[in-house]
Amino acid sequence: MYENNISKESAMGNWALDAEIKQALANGWKAKPSTIDSYADSIMDRLNNLLGQTRV
Repeated sequence: MYENNISKESAMGNWALDAEIKQALANGWKAKPSTIDSYADSIMDRLNNLLGQTRV
């Protein structure tokens, strides 16, 4: 984790995202266009936040 210059917070965020996906699937989540769009939006928000944190 640290050898790749990935902060603990970022790594935990990715882990939490993975857990959210598994939980949603376990709850019978179905891929509808609206849910895919909102999911993609939340991923883009997370990526933009990470980029903002790493910009020098």
